[in-house]
Amino acid sequence: MALFTAFPRTLLLLALIRGVSPPTDPRVAHGGENDRATVTLDQARTLVKEREAGEDVHVVGPISVAGYNWARELEIGSGTRIMAISCNLGGGLLVFDVKGALTGFRRTSEIRSAGIFSLYGGPRLVVLTNERDDTGSGFQHWFYHLYAVDERIKELWVGESYFLNDTPPKPREERVGFVWFGPYERELWHQVRNQVTGRVRITHLRYSDAGVFTPAEHPK
Repeated sequence: MALFTAFPRTLLLLALIRGVSPPTDPRVAHGGENDRATVTLDQARTLVKEREAGEDVHVVGPISVAGYNWARELEIGSGTRIMAISCNLGGGLLVFDVKGALTGFRRTSEIRSAGIFSLYGGPRLVVLTNERDDTGSGFQHWFYHLYAVDERIKELWVGESYFLNDTPPKPREERVGFVWFGPYERELWHQVRNQVTGRVRITHLRYSDAGVFTPAEHPK
């Protein structure tokens, strides 16, 4: 049984200056600047090493590495590999075939963790990430994202992993989410616990032949 959990991280204070237009987001790599077909797995590995060595690397293929945290490779079978890239408030997933050619990608929020799991009767393997989708002063919101990966990446499900709203004078709100697969491989269980009230909500999801998850609430 695989279990994921999320806990708070350092809060990031975002300041906006009224009347000044925000600059173009440097995390967005435009297609004209980065043709996805030109990046191979070996080239991506080299770019990551150079970025970690402090060299002036801004993108890995279509994924910006502004605010770079880390990169990790996942083997999903038949020689297909995924490179997960985590950056401050950004990142992405790159899919490479057995020859090392880039076949697909997806830009993401900041990835804290990434793992692979099997769904019996469903996609051969799925990727589960924990991503920080929203943040602010005294506020942050993390979500689990479940992706099916072949030559492309398809998002199957999203569920809360961590929520914090500590902005006085409002009462503090905090929730922690867990997710696990089992007892049958086609099933996913998602639990969210309110850290203030102690209330627990459990959702049972089953992967259908239609390629979607059907939730069923289990009150506790």
